[in-house]
Amino acid sequence: MEPNILRRCYENADFEPLRERYAQDARFDALVPRHRVQLTGPDAIVAQLAAWWPQPGRLLRWQVDEYATGLTVEFEREVDEGRVWRQRQFLSLEDGKIARHQVYSARPHSAGEAPPPSPLAGRLLAELGDVVAAEPLVHVGQAGGWIERVKLADGRRLVVKRVLPERDVLSRLAGLDESTEALLWQSGALERLPAWIDSAIIAAGRENGETVLVMRDVSDALVGVAGPLTREESRRFLEALATIHQTFAGARYDFLCPLSAYVQLLAPTTLERVVGDVDYMPKVMYVGWEVFAETAPRDVAALVAENHARPEPLAVALESCGSSVIHGDYRAGNLGLDGDRVIVLDWGIAAQAPGVLDLAWYLFVNGWRIPATKEELIADYREAAPDLYDDRAIELGLLAGIGWFGGLLAHELIESDAAKRQRARCELDWWCAQARAAAERWL
Repeated sequence: MEPNILRRCYENADFEPLRERYAQDARFDALVPRHRVQLTGPDAIVAQLAAWWPQPGRLLRWQVDEYATGLTVEFEREVDEGRVWRQRQFLSLEDGKIARHQVYSARPHSAGEAPPPSPLAGRLLAELGDVVAAEPLVHVGQAGGWIERVKLADGRRLVVKRVLPERDVLSRLAGLDESTEALLWQSGALERLPAWIDSAIIAAGRENGETVLVMRDVSDALVGVAGPLTREESRRFLEALATIHQTFAGARYDFLCPLSAYVQLLAPTTLERVVGDVDYMPKVMYVGWEVFAETAPRDVAALVAENHARPEPLAVALESCGSSVIHGDYRAGNLGLDGDRVIVLDWGIAAQAPGVLDLAWYLFVNGWRIPATKEELIADYREAAPDLYDDRAIELGLLAGIGWFGGLLAHELIESDAAKRQRARCELDWWCAQARAAAERWL
């Protein structure tokens, strides 16, 4: 499949060249705001694309990852009256034909609406110095707020993060009306951490429903979202994670997402509340859970569905392992190393839960980048905090983990890169085996 053919189709609003490139039984599945469209066959697919894109338009961004088995495409295109649509698409090939075409809308990065003025941000910055330059930042994730880098007259670079719950998909899913990250800062909770664990926050406030966080710009220290991590880097991150869990062992904060809600946070029925909005990730997870139900062993799929529908037994078992504060999104994109300090950003979905849930997420989202087995990474965590969690807690955490990110993992089985699909199959087999063993032993 020649990527430029696809690009010209979207630029010229002429999708006829795709007709012969679809397999006769090609599957098309699109989740866009307020709609899901599922079709089969070239004629129906081409007609739908032509209906969505009836007029030629300018592409503001076009990014393609090309594989022997398909394409992953992300683009932004002008529609009309200054509106911009952003989509991410996965096209899988079989025998040279498009066999599966997944389409998801996403929040635009280009030509997004300008944020309204923020008197609170202005006051917080004025207390720190005179702003001499400012530029918007595009978040590498799917953040719904606004992020800006500013430079002060004394040369310091800061990052200003503005959060509105109605624009933040995870806040909506968790039912939060205030920024957990700001509450952790304002309550003094983050000050309990040793100085070498650095949230980078230097000021925070809330006014008229908006939360503003001002942070030191630590972007140069972040390890990023791609590329390998060394075992030693991972050990430092896991030592910091274990230290966070030890520091907050037994501590309780009323403003944190409770454990039972966290266990259900990414369940299909929870995602249904937001899957019709513009945000990308809920759509991928929602479809991924459908794939999970089709591809996971039947007993494990039923086990995860039961934990989603009735999370109380799993939550009670986890609670008995000892509560703490978990970060909630301890992935490498939020982590960095700066000398002796470990940078830990974005505490927005911190929760009241045993730290083993953080560990499970770390294994899933970062483990593939590290030259170590999951068992070795678990041992690294336990070496940093040998008395914190026993085998039962670790195993229950792995069970809870697949109920959290199983949809993301399963979605990789239908993406464009055959190598990624193969890795995902092996990952899914490992996680399903852990889930089954934990349930048989502890529930």
